[in-house]
Amino acid sequence: MAAQVAGSGRSAARAVPARTVTSPAATNTGAINTAAPLLRMSMGFAGRPAVPACHHDRMTVTVTAARALQGERADDWQRVADATKGFLPADEGSALRAAALSTGLSTGSGTWLEIGTYCGKSTVHLGSAAREVGAHLVTVDHHRGSEENQPGWEWHDAALVDQHTGRLETLPSLRHALWDAGLDQTVTVVVGSTQQVAGWWRTPVDLLFLDGNHTEAVALHDYAAFAPHVVAGGLLAVHDVFPDPADGGQAPWHVVQLALGDGFAQEAVTGSLRLLRKESTR
Repeated sequence: MAAQVAGSGRSAARAVPARTVTSPAATNTGAINTAAPLLRMSMGFAGRPAVPACHHDRMTVTVTAARALQGERADDWQRVADATKGFLPADEGSALRAAALSTGLSTGSGTWLEIGTYCGKSTVHLGSAAREVGAHLVTVDHHRGSEENQPGWEWHDAALVDQHTGRLETLPSLRHALWDAGLDQTVTVVVGSTQQVAGWWRTPVDLLFLDGNHTEAVALHDYAAFAPHVVAGGLLAVHDVFPDPADGGQAPWHVVQLALGDGFAQEAVTGSLRLLRKESTR
């Protein structure tokens, strides 16, 4: 992603150079005049043709089939997550989902917020957990990729370049992942920078996952803009946290240090994933 927006969730990398049913039309105007009462009875509201009963039957079958497909996809989230491009190792994904489930069971069916979506790997983990506990996930990203996703950098993927703009475009990949996992009704996708969203965001969140742009300025902005919305007992998850500068960028590590002084207590560490719980309302 560009320097001022949410992104893929990687640490700073090294540069390497979307039938109409019609009623038979009467062609004999005399027949229409002599059978006007019958015609009116067959018309719907505002003179629209009534829909044949058989159409309702077909509609019912179609809706039922769609619901069955939705349920089938809902059972397949793990396969979808595994197949989705991203930078969340399996153990960190499992830890994140388990913590999200635990949070949902304790806080109820509230709002969860993910900063940094990329192609949706972590979104599927969180979305499947949100669906299970009745929560709703909002995921924010501008979908143009972070610095390390751009041409000439280590984590660039040429397959994600939009031929129309010539720029990275991860939104289609996210949409496919949400469809495949049956999460369209559980996840709301917000396309925009964190600066844009922070200007109007007012909703308390039970869970906040910070995995966006990892430059110092943007990471600190994202924490300052969204962490105050975490409710008491809520979860703060931060990805790509490396205490040792030799292992990765330091911005997420600095975010964790700030959180520890702002009423959050660390609960668990899995790889580069830190899980913290808000213990006070300050």
